[in-house]
Amino acid sequence: MQNIKIAVVDDEEVALSAIIGTLTRVFAHENVKAQIDGFSPSPKLFDRLMSYEYNIIFLDINMPGIDGIELGKKIKDIKGSLDIIFVSGEEHRVFESLLVHPFGFIRKSNFIGDIGEVIRAYLKEHNEEAEDLLQIQTHCTIENINISKILYIESIKEYQYIHTEIDKEPKKIRLSLASLENQLTSEGFFRIHKGYLVNMKYVCRINNEGVSLKNGEILPLSRKKVIEVKELFMQYNRRSGVKNCM
Repeated sequence: MQNIKIAVVDDEEVALSAIIGTLTRVFAHENVKAQIDGFSPSPKLFDRLMSYEYNIIFLDINMPGIDGIELGKKIKDIKGSLDIIFVSGEEHRVFESLLVHPFGFIRKSNFIGDIGEVIRAYLKEHNEEAEDLLQIQTHCTIENINISKILYIESIKEYQYIHTEIDKEPKKIRLSLASLENQLTSEGFFRIHKGYLVNMKYVCRINNEGVSLKNGEILPLSRKKVIEVKELFMQYNRRSGVKNCM
């Protein structure tokens, strides 16, 4: 990732300046060019944030007239793939913030330590994502799909439908689910049903009723696979440090 666009929202001018200055230094140290815009709370804040294609929005939580978590939910409803990182002294609201599925939570009480760690994790993940592509053919077009953005793959007759967090409609391809499973198992995908291959990155919870995703969808789970899939899910979480949804 060579160029990244960032918005920072904070109601305190000193804090806003400090966050922008620190981000500028951290990204420069990582040899990444960053364009950073600062915003104070205003009635037109949401429209201003939505009018530009940012990669990350750093949000304070407690601001006059605006709740950062509610603003984060509103942003995610429109741009689900945009990453949100909370920067706040409201540490007791960290679990509440998970409802927005933020990339990270930076505590103002440990600002310097947290911000460097979160940015390095962000760059590591997105640099890896750029290399992990699945090449597919749809109709007469050959296309590369970012594997990390695939939610699940659904099999209907001889076609597979690739559901991503970016596209409103799934991509339809004519390729066996077994072939896709062979390619994607090493990327954290597991067969949960004869007709479903799911990316464990997006799994919220698993029970006998099915597999719940972070976007609210519930996929069917084969009765014969309940124990196996639950164990695989726990193993995946231990390896990746992923937290379940609330």
